[in-house]
Amino acid sequence: MLDHLFLSVSDIQRSIDFYRAALTPLGITTRHDYDGKDGPPGHPDLKGFGANGRIFFWLREGAVEG
Repeated sequence: MLDHLFLSVSDIQRSIDFYRAALTPLGITTRHDYDGKDGPPGHPDLKGFGANGRIFFWLREGAVEG
């Protein structure tokens, strides 16, 4: 089970394409774009995936460490 997982990625579109293909067989098919400009200060733009009315796997473009 995934629940509120956030990953920083260096290439957001490439990562969206990869995770869409990887998560679809698991039934995680919903996509949502969150514009962080309308959220709390310092909150990044997020690209989300989920299922059953919940978005719980998020990607954000940024520095990748480790």
